[in-house]
Amino acid sequence: MTTMMKKLSFLLPGDGLIPAFRRFPVSIACAILLFLFIVAASHDLINVRDPLKARLTLLLVCGYFLSGGIALFAESRAWGWGRTLALTAPALAGIAAILFLSPYTGVDNPTIDVHGKQSSLGLYVQGPEICGMQSGGGVITYFYGESLLEDRQGLFIPRGYGELKSDEWRFAFGALGDVINPRIPMSLDFATGQGGGNLGAFRGQFRAEHYINFNNDAQLTLQGGLGNPLSTSFVGDIRTLLEDNGWPNLEGRMMLGLGPTAQRGPLQMRPFEVAVSGLVGEIRRTGANRAIFDVWAVGADARIEFTDRCGIKAEVFRGQAIGNYNAAIIQIFNPFTLQAISTTGGWAEFFIHWNDCLQSQIGFGIDDPDNGDLSPGLPSRNQFSFANLIWELDGGLQIGFEIGHYQTDYFPGAMINGRPILDNSALVDGKRGKLKF
Repeated sequence: MTTMMKKLSFLLPGDGLIPAFRRFPVSIACAILLFLFIVAASHDLINVRDPLKARLTLLLVCGYFLSGGIALFAESRAWGWGRTLALTAPALAGIAAILFLSPYTGVDNPTIDVHGKQSSLGLYVQGPEICGMQSGGGVITYFYGESLLEDRQGLFIPRGYGELKSDEWRFAFGALGDVINPRIPMSLDFATGQGGGNLGAFRGQFRAEHYINFNNDAQLTLQGGLGNPLSTSFVGDIRTLLEDNGWPNLEGRMMLGLGPTAQRGPLQMRPFEVAVSGLVGEIRRTGANRAIFDVWAVGADARIEFTDRCGIKAEVFRGQAIGNYNAAIIQIFNPFTLQAISTTGGWAEFFIHWNDCLQSQIGFGIDDPDNGDLSPGLPSRNQFSFANLIWELDGGLQIGFEIGHYQTDYFPGAMINGRPILDNSALVDGKRGKLKF
């Protein structure tokens, strides 16, 4: 098999797509017709204000969701053709927050997950000027619960901070995203590739930023942060007997932006942005087998627009003991040897805005811990790919469709109930409706 064929097989796995087509023939037909309808409308080939066209759109959307739901219900009841599933299920199905598949034991496990945990509430306020700087603060919460791994309903607050900023400086403190590799893939999955190549989480942090403007079309951004070594979004295995070693972790990033600024979603961005970043710190395992692990990572990220409608985003990294930064497949150290786990990973995405209300993303990522740091049964490679179509309608309504492929490999040699642990994969058909106000 040629290198190109291997890449195409990874991005579009035929062994998973064909069973999906057999499972959801009506849903897929509706999705294809809806896609063609949207493309035709975006080029003014049809009049979307025609009541007949509006009814047709509603019919296709309802057919997509209803036929898929009926098929999944039929599978859960073991009705007829609903038993032809050839996919396996995520270990954390229902959480949709960490990319991780359980070991394969030879049995297909279909799952369905319907929830509103991605619903969010956000608030930003501005205060008075202090020492010539604008004061303010923001908070945003989702409904995944305090710990992502426990899969409980509740408030999940990844952002809650105060700030002082001017044209040249910004100081912020509170719950903030990591400085290192801050970009994320535009996937409908809340995981956004975490544990599969997307480095970075959030934590309590003090941050300083400095903006150096060479001219209107060139800016150098310097960022630094002192943060909590442990992210509060994880409890359970990843934090068992783990604590800080008396020092905060230090993160830094330097980004060069070229071209005029433009509004891209909630942020102001330039068409060409490249950055390098890193972190250093320590983390301690207490108890009878006390150990201190050096935490470090180096990374690079970029966002490049080819035109005002399409471009690429990407990140790469290399580090050690960074499971708390959603790397090494959420592993910090080997529990059998007490050795820190090193890893290499990254992700890339191509994005295109077909028009002002229609966009698509195609992306993939990989997280590949060093085999020399692993023992039998531990996850040894995690990878994902996805393609989606997102439609922004009038009034803040957003409808999204996505197909994702996930693969988790395990270091060979371990057994579960007398069976060897095998690699696992899943094909996920995702849909999301979102109303913004």
